[in-house]
Amino acid sequence: MSDLIIENVPLTKEWLADVVEKKIGVKPTIGTSGILDNSELGYMSMIRKVELHFNAEQEENHPNLPKHVVLKIACSAKGSGVIENAGGEVSNSEDAAAVEQFMHNTECDYYQVFAKLADKPLKVPTIYAAAKAGEKEAPVPVIVMEMFEDCKVYDLITGFNEEQLYKIVDELVKLHIFSLTTEKWKEVKRDPTMIAMADMFSMMVKSIADNLAKQPGLEVISTFVRNTFDKDPKFLQTIGDEYLEEKRTSVMTHGDLWAPQILWDKEDNIAGIIDWQITHRGSP
Repeated sequence: MSDLIIENVPLTKEWLADVVEKKIGVKPTIGTSGILDNSELGYMSMIRKVELHFNAEQEENHPNLPKHVVLKIACSAKGSGVIENAGGEVSNSEDAAAVEQFMHNTECDYYQVFAKLADKPLKVPTIYAAAKAGEKEAPVPVIVMEMFEDCKVYDLITGFNEEQLYKIVDELVKLHIFSLTTEKWKEVKRDPTMIAMADMFSMMVKSIADNLAKQPGLEVISTFVRNTFDKDPKFLQTIGDEYLEEKRTSVMTHGDLWAPQILWDKEDNIAGIIDWQITHRGSP
C-alpha cells in the first residue's frame, strides 16, 4: 500500500504525521484523503481534507484533538482556469504557473505571520505548515491548515443579512487594529514573481474588470476602470510603491474577501476566513 496521501503527489503520510506532531505535540495516524465540499468553488489549488486518527490514550491526555487537516497544494492548471473563468487571460502555461506561485507564496507569507502569534487577531485557521516552492519543509508547495468542522458558506447570490454583515465588519475591524498596532506584518515583501510580472498582472486585473463591467448590475465597474487603469496603466504598481514607502497609511488587506472565503459555524458565527493568497498592503 502506498504511503502517499494523494496519488501522484509526493507527500507521504509519515511526513504529514510529523508536521502535525510538531505543531500539537501528538503524532497521529494518517487516514484517507477526500475532496472538500465546494472545493472547486473559488480555489486555485488542489484542496484535500485528510483524516487524523489518535489512540485512546492520546485522546484522553489531549482533549479536542483535530479530526482532519486540509492540504492546499499549488496547481497552475487550476489557476489558469479560474482566471479565465473570471474573465482574465493568461498567455501561456508559464504565466499561469507564475501567477499560482506568486499567490501560493503570498498566502504562505501571511499565514506564517499569523502562525507566529500567541493569539490570533481574527478568525484565521491554525497553520501546521506553509511551504513555498523549493523549501526543505515539503517536497511540493503546500499549506497544511486547520479544517473547520461542520461549517458552511453562503451563496453569493443570496448574500448576507444585516447581522452577518456586522460580524464580517467586526473581523475587518480586528484586522485593522492588528495592522495599525503592530509592525511584523510589514516585513512581508512583495513576491519577486509578482514584481517581475507586474505589467501582466495589471493587464489581467483590467481584463477581469472590463469583463465584469459587462455583466448586468456591475456596470459601475467601468467607472472604476476609467478612473484608474485608463488614467495610469501602472496605477497598481504606483499605489503599491507608495504603501511600501510609507507615503500612504496601510493595513493588511485580504484582497479576495467574498462569500466562499468566509466559513460559518452552526450558530451562524464566523468560524474562519481563508484564502489569503492576494493579501497586500491596502487602504484602511
